[in-house]
Amino acid sequence: MRQWKLACLCLFTMMISGQVHAGEAGARAYANAPVGLNVMELLYFQSETSGGAFNSTTKAGMLRYYRYFELFGQAALVGGYIPYASAYITIPALGYYEQVKGISDPTFVIGMDFFGAPAVSFQEFCDYRQDLIIGGSLQVIAPFGRYDKTRILNPGGNRWVFKPELAISQAINDWIFEIYGNYHYFSRNHQYLGNLIHDQKGRWGVDAHISYTLKPGMWVSFDYLRQWSGETSINTRPQGDKVRNTTIGFTANIPLFKSNAIQLEYRDDVKTRSLSQSRSFSFRFQQMW
Repeated sequence: MRQWKLACLCLFTMMISGQVHAGEAGARAYANAPVGLNVMELLYFQSETSGGAFNSTTKAGMLRYYRYFELFGQAALVGGYIPYASAYITIPALGYYEQVKGISDPTFVIGMDFFGAPAVSFQEFCDYRQDLIIGGSLQVIAPFGRYDKTRILNPGGNRWVFKPELAISQAINDWIFEIYGNYHYFSRNHQYLGNLIHDQKGRWGVDAHISYTLKPGMWVSFDYLRQWSGETSINTRPQGDKVRNTTIGFTANIPLFKSNAIQLEYRDDVKTRSLSQSRSFSFRFQQMW
């Protein structure tokens, strides 16, 4: 029974990490922007998982900042964000309940468009029109969040995560078609439940987005996400928890004023390897200058 509980909570720990950090780049993440643009975001995220062996809820608030600059004549950005997370899990068959809250692991990202997004000033950006963009990014999650090695659930993961990604974005009139390919590499946690070693194989992912511009700054997107692999092990013993998820969702970006916007996202698992399914919603407020 203890082994079953470990497997359930090990899977949930993976889910917290992915949910809190909202691992996907999102629609129009590689769109061009003027050099020198600063963006500050306040984000609220909530996810619920039900079915299978456990039920869970994760809530997080995040502060995010990034800045655009020129790199080899193309647009690039650097930034990061810090989440504060609250999560709880119940396993009805075991009568088990646990709750955790605290600062999660910070995330840092650097991205660059290799083709199709020339570095431009604010004045020049008014005349820019997207065609084909090819870009890439590297996201790094650092193990600086709250972590207690005596607990199974923690806001922090006590491990490094690296996510390289390549992206293609094609604009056709008011439509933009995008596809991203990414890979998550996880370092080992040598302090899992004290002195156990928690390891996870790499996880592959493909994100696709079809978005339509309603008017300048206002757009909606249909989102498709696919992830697979990423099995975990404890002291080299496989846990049989490979990921094979298909998720769909929608995104809406709504400008408020010249330098403000809000963005709404909804995600729903339509196919998973396990019996559990997750639904999530996020709201973000953007301030640009």
